[in-house]
Amino acid sequence: MLGNPPYNNFMGTVSHFNETQYAKELIEKYKEGLGEKKINIDDDYIKFIALGQNFIESNPNSCGILAYISNNSFLDGITHRQMRKVLLETFDKVYIVNLHGNARKKEKAPDGGKDENVFNIQVGTSINIFVKLPIRRTPAKTAKVYYVDLFGKRQEKYDLGKENLCLIVSRQVKLENWNHVFVANGIVERGVNFCGGGSGAPNVFPLYLYPPQEERRPNFNQEIVAKIEQIIGKKIKPEKLFDYIYAVLHSPKYRKDYEEFLKIDFPKIPYPVDNTEFERFAKLGQRLRELHLLEKIPKMKTTFPIADGNVVENIRFVDGKVYINKTQYFGNVPSSVWEFYVGGYQPLQKYLKDRKGRVLTFEEIQLYQKIVAVLSETETIMQELDC
Repeated sequence: MLGNPPYNNFMGTVSHFNETQYAKELIEKYKEGLGEKKINIDDDYIKFIALGQNFIESNPNSCGILAYISNNSFLDGITHRQMRKVLLETFDKVYIVNLHGNARKKEKAPDGGKDENVFNIQVGTSINIFVKLPIRRTPAKTAKVYYVDLFGKRQEKYDLGKENLCLIVSRQVKLENWNHVFVANGIVERGVNFCGGGSGAPNVFPLYLYPPQEERRPNFNQEIVAKIEQIIGKKIKPEKLFDYIYAVLHSPKYRKDYEEFLKIDFPKIPYPVDNTEFERFAKLGQRLRELHLLEKIPKMKTTFPIADGNVVENIRFVDGKVYINKTQYFGNVPSSVWEFYVGGYQPLQKYLKDRKGRVLTFEEIQLYQKIVAVLSETETIMQELDC
């Protein structure tokens, strides 16, 4: 279960969940044995934690993961001690990132600097992940807790501090053509659905690993790296090898030559013939990476000339124009870009289908124009790869 439950007492949220008898009964276990006259644990977020705990305990295997970002008052509140006890006895592992930022407490960073909330609210927050495994344990054993404090300004808390790149590819593909590769520079959900068509879930391969208490290290087989360095006659930077791989996976010739193999297993990367080939592919791979991360956007030629509400209604492509309704369209869109696939989806089509019935904002219109430019340049680079 994932969520960001409301934090205030007696909010009367969707279906007035907070005020229902069911919700009140859920938190009775958090009040048992408390001697205080006023037990202040009727906050909405606490009832949603209890709801998640109840769902996990009542499923057939009595296991699951509860992940919320919530008010952090339960971490050290006096009247929350029974709640903490119940959670420790129920779950096997608990991961807490205490984001602090409590304006009411006037919290400061350890160095005396400003401590800001990650939201525009007064109460402090925390990211909480509770894990219940599908194995029985002795009743006396409580959860193992992994805890960290995060103080500072809001942007510093936003910045997830370890730079990385990751390659996203599928192991098995049922579609006719293999287009199942992409890049990311932030956190990626392992089951990210860019495949479609019943293909296998993508796998995520980070460029760098960050072992606890150690320096980061490249996520490459060093024997293979040594062999490539022997072929090209020099040392390789990890980013450059990543770019070489990314370029190879975008080569139309490579995709054609290994067409059948790519449908049944992870792609295998051929060794470069020499340094000239390696450098050429690495340079083109860098351009592809920068495009797909929207770090470098080519000149945008796509227009959006008519003002008429910006509502996505009837999506269609006619003679270089992508219509979003009867009158409005994106102009100067190549048909090959309209049909371009990434994984099992066509980005220009999926972007609009996902927004059907909505009003496009200025930022969304601009992003669509950027995507057209990026995909058009991607096509050009892919052709260059096989020259």
